Amino acid sequence: GDSDTAIRFPSADKITFETAAVQRVSIGATGYVGIGSDNPRQQLTIQNNTQHCLVRVISAANNESGIDFGDADDGDQGKVRYNNTGSYMMFETASTERLRINSDGDVLINTTTTPSADIKLLVSGNGGVSSGSYFSFRGDYGNVAEPAAYAIKYDSSISKLHQYAYGGIAFNLGGQDRVNFTSTGLVGI
Repeated sequence: GDSDTAIRFPSADKITFETAAVQRVSIGATGYVGIGSDNPRQQLTIQNNTQHCLVRVISAANNESGIDFGDADDGDQGKVRYNNTGSYMMFETASTERLRINSDGDVLINTTTTPSADIKLLVSGNGGVSSGSYFSFRGDYGNVAEPAAYAIKYDSSISKLHQYAYGGIAFNLGGQDRVNFTSTGLVGI
């Protein structure tokens, strides 16, 4: 036999599993399972005090792998899933997909429509930023200082929308600039 592999009952209402003379799994009176933990604090505790602690969820090549969240009445109200066929990660709340990250790194919020090649963030519905926060846009501007090549900020203390741009800003419709703001504050229509 194998002298350093064992199933033990070290105390009342506790069972442990060992390999290589090291306890790997424990189940206590609460029914909580500990992998790498002798004192699990939730239904499943996975712990590694010496290196990375990772969980791998693997499915067939044409299926999804993921984690579901819910309650006794509905076991899958929230989900984090990876779709192996479409190569995308999705997040659901209230059984509805809310966010998707596709294989190109595009982020889709409240939509599953793949954006055109030049769009990396696509939001369906209203979006917002709290006061003092920024929407920042960057291109490949190696000589442009942080935080961004272009940014929009709403400041509620003065009830104004600020834009920060290097070299001005233009509003374009139908391939034509319709309104231009120069870096000196001039407006062209």
